[in-house]
Amino acid sequence: MPITADSDLTPQELTAALRVQATAQQHPEHCTPEEVSIELQAIDAALGHRFGSLTVTNTSTTPCTVQGYPGFGARGEWGNTFLLVAEQENINGSPTDGPPPAAGPDNAADQPLITLSPGDSAYADVEWSGELGGAASEPISLFIIQLVDGETPYALPVISQYSERAAEHPSVNGVMEPNTGLDISFSTTVSIGRFQQ
Repeated sequence: MPITADSDLTPQELTAALRVQATAQQHPEHCTPEEVSIELQAIDAALGHRFGSLTVTNTSTTPCTVQGYPGFGARGEWGNTFLLVAEQENINGSPTDGPPPAAGPDNAADQPLITLSPGDSAYADVEWSGELGGAASEPISLFIIQLVDGETPYALPVISQYSERAAEHPSVNGVMEPNTGLDISFSTTVSIGRFQQ
């Protein structure tokens, strides 16, 4: 059976690939996938843990908002939806006890509404550990991000360091280009923090 290309996935298929939903609720000015660019970049590694950043930049001509914890999932080059152990927690502080509270007026301190003017960015810390990708595992090809609960996710193409496509994206001065070198695998534990500026 032929593998559906990442670029041909329907909004329903992208939504089905999410391992956890975004905590932000509908807002009149929430950012949509068409209004932003998103980058996932590995920054550091230590003792089986990888640390990175998910950056959302407003590429439209009007302000839009982000809030809370993004939803996310992943897909591999062989067409499989990754069964990530997905966590939404405050990575640089104390983990939340259980799932984060829903975004809204009652949780403004934990999940503030961030308005992004055109060209502005917000970021969420990312950590992954556990079963990391290797030469024998399916390379990641797509990281799927949902900004608002119930909305169509953003499909972010990524390149695993074990992908045959990695040779097309060489490092510059020893630093991998954005969205490359990721060793997220089928059942990696991935934690994402809340959006902040």
